[in-house]
Amino acid sequence: MKRSLPWIILAIAAGSIALNWLPPKTAKDNFDLTTFGKIPVLVGGRVKPVDTVARNSLLIIHGKQELRLEGGRRLSAMQWLTDVLFNAPVADRYPLFIVQNADVLGLFGWEQSDRKYFSFAEFTPFLRQVDEQAAQSDKLEAVQRSAYQSAILNLRNGLSLYQRLKNSIQPEGAQNFAGEL
Repeated sequence: MKRSLPWIILAIAAGSIALNWLPPKTAKDNFDLTTFGKIPVLVGGRVKPVDTVARNSLLIIHGKQELRLEGGRRLSAMQWLTDVLFNAPVADRYPLFIVQNADVLGLFGWEQSDRKYFSFAEFTPFLRQVDEQAAQSDKLEAVQRSAYQSAILNLRNGLSLYQRLKNSIQPEGAQNFAGEL
């Protein structure tokens, strides 16, 4: 027994070290965002990891690389993008788009308040109006645009990017996309 005790201790120590080297298991219902974020995708003619696309897109649309929800809950860029891609009805309700210009708010019949973030679902009835106003503003040089015109262009660009992301896996309204192909 005295001779085998050191070997038993060594085997236990080696086993515990080996277990620490194994990658952590994710639950079957949890999505491995880290691995998903490493998948390369082609965006704008360049190959980028999905994580980079998520962070850059959220930064362009929201002004930050993290999304704060009501109740203090925070979503990483990858969590947000997976919702946009795979759970659009939920993502459409996230307060994402920044609107601080009173004239832009007035276009939708909204009053100026402390609130500055709005969801895609709130803009859905006004998408045509935003596009029309932005098209007029886009005809002007950047130095000639008013604060309203710049704000409506930024809003249209954010809404457009969001829609491109949302429709990149399966077009909106497609019931059986694989069958339609």
